[in-house]
Amino acid sequence: HGAVRFGTPATSRWNVVASLSRLDSRGARIYFREFDDPATNNGIVDALDDDQATRFFASVARGPFTLQTGYVERKKGIPTASFGTIFNDPRSRTPDLRSYADLRFEGPVAGNGSILSRIYFDRYWYSGTYEYDYPPVTQFRDFADGTWWGNETNVTIPMTGAQTLVAGAEFRRNIRQAQGSYDIEPRYVYFDHSVDSNIWAVFAQDEFHPVQRLTLSAGLRYDHYETFGGTTNPRFGAIYAADPATNVKILYGRAFRSPIAYELYYSGGTSKANPNLKPETIATYELVLDRRLGRNL
Repeated sequence: HGAVRFGTPATSRWNVVASLSRLDSRGARIYFREFDDPATNNGIVDALDDDQATRFFASVARGPFTLQTGYVERKKGIPTASFGTIFNDPRSRTPDLRSYADLRFEGPVAGNGSILSRIYFDRYWYSGTYEYDYPPVTQFRDFADGTWWGNETNVTIPMTGAQTLVAGAEFRRNIRQAQGSYDIEPRYVYFDHSVDSNIWAVFAQDEFHPVQRLTLSAGLRYDHYETFGGTTNPRFGAIYAADPATNVKILYGRAFRSPIAYELYYSGGTSKANPNLKPETIATYELVLDRRLGRNL
């Protein structure tokens, strides 16, 4: 494993940080009792738990602007004959990569307010190769490929000395959401699917101090997905400082998790596509008492 890192001095007008690293592991000699048979090399695999990874990160900032980019690529051997593949076969492996670029602006607006806006571009790719003996011995390929870009902007505006408003919007364009599986030779396609989609959201939150010891916070967010439509989720909080050592909090929130492309569309093995899936939802109610007892408790 090796790495090289670079950074500018704190006194520089440009804040630059960069890092590049490389990992290369041959993998250990492993014994599996379940495969202890002469036909499967007496349960021994040698150097099939190999792992190679390349990582890069860079950040450049000056004034209100920050540009970040990252890249990770990994190749992993499979020593365990997972999913019923051929034991001790070096051709079964799973490479994947993740990369992104993010440009951010953060600065003052409208007197003592502030704005944060970022635009980003992301990619994820995976391709798994698995050796099966149907018979004959056949190489099976499983893949996923996603590319997306988006923007997020929020503005914080102190309305009065006792009230602060935060409002914003998000947009994400899923350029490519592809996944599939097939036999390489002879070629047989089990599943091949690709879609694109848009996601957008708007949100607002108001923080108010009606009296000196009481803070009220109320927020509302609306998200819209092309797959299932819209969902509105509120949140509310009340924090009362009974004394310098005691806080009482009453919190309520509602949230969701949207179904991912794999859950919506993947079909194969024990998985069945269901494009009509709705989001998982949760509502939470919390009553919290924080009490400081002495310096360390």
